[in-house]
Amino acid sequence: MMCSLLAFLQAMAVFLSAWTLVVISFDRWMAIMFVLTPSIRITMRRALYLVAATWIFSILMALPLLFTTRSFEISEGVENCGENWTYFGDAGEQVRKVYSSMVVILQYIVPQAVLIITYTHIGIKMWNSRVPGMQNGATKKMIVDRHESVKKLVPMVILISALFALCWLPLLILINVIPEFYPNINSWGYILYLWWFAHGLAMLHSIVNPVIYFIRNARFREGFCFFSSKLLPCIAFSEFRLLTDNTSRRQAVI
Repeated sequence: MMCSLLAFLQAMAVFLSAWTLVVISFDRWMAIMFVLTPSIRITMRRALYLVAATWIFSILMALPLLFTTRSFEISEGVENCGENWTYFGDAGEQVRKVYSSMVVILQYIVPQAVLIITYTHIGIKMWNSRVPGMQNGATKKMIVDRHESVKKLVPMVILISALFALCWLPLLILINVIPEFYPNINSWGYILYLWWFAHGLAMLHSIVNPVIYFIRNARFREGFCFFSSKLLPCIAFSEFRLLTDNTSRRQAVI
């Protein structure tokens, strides 16, 4: 049970990470492309719908692993956790190939393509556009502030997207691509080291992500310090009050 549950949760987490980055990039793209038409931007309700859709999609895509991953004995006293597609009968091998292809496409290729397209478009728009002249100084200031906020945010999200691509690519290839061409991959003498490296690199992404957010995002730092002060009362929160005030004002802009 634990074997199949871990495989399901890991696959779901990767899908969730990839498509969360897609949703963020789409939100930034909407904020820049439709800066003067806030009615079609992503509202709180729309954001909740997108978050729910991302979770549902990730769960559905990872669900097959809950039924096909099992713990089986490879030698006396030694068990291995792996996929067994006989759950689908005679069509099991074909279903496995289709699922592996879908994972590569929907977990990696499509999200990366969307990220490249949206951020390239945002970059071109941001660095080549001018703020239109307006009589209303407050509106013009709002647009300028929004542009500056997005300019600061985009490099951070691009960095996170690039790290996702680099950290998860080796494991994705090792699980879904190489076995299609080399079915005897588990017999390789150095396969254990490849697994350690690929898994370690993938897990490293989860460690590096919060560090990048903490360094580059003031709002994340504020939230982190706030919850830390609740868990550890010995940490003084008063010094972050100014940061709270500043980010609260920026929230209306972004």
